[in-house]
Amino acid sequence: RAANDPVRFHRGFGVYCSFQENTLFTLVLVNCLDFMESLGAGAEFSGLLIGIHKMGTSCCTLLLFAGMRRWPELWRRSKPVLWTGAVLQVVAAAAFCFLGITASGSSMLSRDLIFKLLFVARF
Repeated sequence: RAANDPVRFHRGFGVYCSFQENTLFTLVLVNCLDFMESLGAGAEFSGLLIGIHKMGTSCCTLLLFAGMRRWPELWRRSKPVLWTGAVLQVVAAAAFCFLGITASGSSMLSRDLIFKLLFVARF
């Protein structure tokens, strides 16, 4: 049965992850410079934000790879892993949106602190 075939599972999961990452990266790449300029930063911060976005993806992929190497049967119990990833993505996206809105208005937080938090949320 296809549901019990680890090769088909990983192939399908890999295609899904690649599609999701390419979609997210496209959104970040197109809007990043305008977003950073609206916050008073330049192209260097835009590039840093894009780099952090890709580094976050790489670190999470490496973590998943290490988990699969350590526990080869992890793919059979992937629901908690997928839920954890989805929750982290939603929380980080909400934090990023909140910080972006906060940074564009008047805020009690310093601009430097907001930039650092934006980078952490995007990671």
